[in-house]
Amino acid sequence: MRRKITFYDIYIFVATMLSLSIWGSTGNGLSGLIVFGFFWLIGIPFRASAWATSRLNSRPCPVCGVRVRNGETQCGSCGTDFRLQ
Repeated sequence: MRRKITFYDIYIFVATMLSLSIWGSTGNGLSGLIVFGFFWLIGIPFRASAWATSRLNSRPCPVCGVRVRNGETQCGSCGTDFRLQ
């Protein structure tokens, strides 16, 4: 099963590219690290809300433990059918 690209993946990619760009233009690794840390700190509330939303809208599979969204009748990882339980 392929992993879906989320907004957070794109956000971290852009933050990393911007940090590397600043690092390359200034020649100082500390400035790139500071910019990356700044973007990482700004993203904390968004990551926390995405984590809470995904936890509230899913449940663990009783067989393999992979989180399955509410309303789905079959685990995508192991194929357990929840309708039989």
